[in-house]
Amino acid sequence: MLFALQACDLKYGYQAFEQPTVDGSFEQVTLQTIENRLSKSPDDPSLLKRKVNLLNDLQWPQGSLPAIKKAIEISPKDGELFFNKARFHIHKDQLQEAKSACENASALGFLTADYFELYSQTLLQLGLFDDALNEAQKFKKLDPDNYKSHLIQGKVHFEMGDSLKAVYSLQNAFNLNKRDEELNLNLINLYLSQKDTLGYERILNSISLNDPNWKLKVALIKQDHGLLAESLSDLRALASAHPDYDLAQLYLIDTYYNSFMYDSAIVYSQYVINSDSLNLKARITKARSYDKKYFYQSAITEYQNLLAIDSTYENAAVELNSVVRKVAYLRRLKEEKEQPSFDLRPRRNPNN
Repeated sequence: MLFALQACDLKYGYQAFEQPTVDGSFEQVTLQTIENRLSKSPDDPSLLKRKVNLLNDLQWPQGSLPAIKKAIEISPKDGELFFNKARFHIHKDQLQEAKSACENASALGFLTADYFELYSQTLLQLGLFDDALNEAQKFKKLDPDNYKSHLIQGKVHFEMGDSLKAVYSLQNAFNLNKRDEELNLNLINLYLSQKDTLGYERILNSISLNDPNWKLKVALIKQDHGLLAESLSDLRALASAHPDYDLAQLYLIDTYYNSFMYDSAIVYSQYVINSDSLNLKARITKARSYDKKYFYQSAITEYQNLLAIDSTYENAAVELNSVVRKVAYLRRLKEEKEQPSFDLRPRRNPNN
């Protein structure tokens, strides 16, 4: 099939490709075309760099690091290649290697806003807070309207234990971009940790709460700060509005169970089982709740139903045996109490 790739000029270079290739995504087809060209010109610096840029878009598939090393070998003074090498290592959670690659990019003059963002994030993850703050401030000077510089500074201040500065920086980031979920959740978490309900409510009132995933995360943050009643209310409303949203149902069940509200845990577990009979999480929570309420026979039945579906699920078999032993012990106690009592003390012969 003939596939013309005029659009690849915009991101991967200036020369249009037109090569017979295979079906696939735009990036995969483009990569195959670049590979075809590299088979004829393996040391072409432009093609090698375009390949590295594309591998980043493809989330660094297997073979990415050799491709990066090959491109750097051919173009050792290209700072952008080292920047992409840092991106690769961040993707692989190799922080020290990412830091080293960032420093190489900086030494070669690659000092874009993207670079400062990546480098400051890397330093933050490494716990080098003063350096991370310094790089984030450089990021802010270079791109003052980019909310991410404020976001990174807020994270650094939080890690350094300065909640007031953290809130200030995160609020500045929020004023520039109200759509970043991570930012919003961090800010809500900080306001709640400071017992600042006005700040917390201001954030909630400024953003849309139509997304059930978002609502769930906010409910769980409330739970972390001891707002159990509010969290349960949110979870119940979410479960009611989205009956097919199993994750909300399961968190609601867990919250009831962990809060010793075993009756509610049993009721909502059954709701989930009614709609999804194979939901093992709901089944084991129901069984455990019966156990906690001393309804051992019901617990045994629930464990047996669960194990009939999956005999290896979590500790269900061990827990079932534990309940069976409790029943056996109680039965033995009952039998002992029902035994007639005999006076077995030796008696004296009255004739002696």
